[in-house]
Amino acid sequence: RILKVKGLQIFYKHDVLEPLQKWLEIQEQIPGTTRHGTVVSQIFKHKLSGECIVITGVHAGHYGRSDQLVHGESKHELQVAEEAMNQIRELQRRILKAYKADEVIIGGDFNELGELIQQDHDR
Repeated sequence: RILKVKGLQIFYKHDVLEPLQKWLEIQEQIPGTTRHGTVVSQIFKHKLSGECIVITGVHAGHYGRSDQLVHGESKHELQVAEEAMNQIRELQRRILKAYKADEVIIGGDFNELGELIQQDHDR
C-alpha cells in the first residue's frame, strides 16, 4: 500500500504493517534557502510483533553548497537548515507523545541537509 501526501510517499506491506492513524502527520514546508522541503510521518503497528514503528519521509529543501554548510561558512543557510532539522524532529516528537514507538525510521531525499545530519553527532 501507499500513503501519499504532497508528493511524498510511504510504501508499506499492508499484511505486515497497520497504520495507527487514519492520517499522516504533515509538515508541508520545512525551510530551505532556494526551495522549501516537505516531511510526513506515520505510526504503524507491526502485525506480528505488536511493535510500534514511526516512519518519516523527507524531501528536504536546498541549503547552498554542502561543504560550506557543514563547515559553517554559510551562516544564513546553516541557520535555515538547523530550523528544518528542528521541524523534522518536532514532527516526530508529536507522534512520540501520542504513541510509544519501538523503532523510528527516517528516509528520503535530504539534499544538502543529509551532509549536515551526518555531522550532527550531538542530537
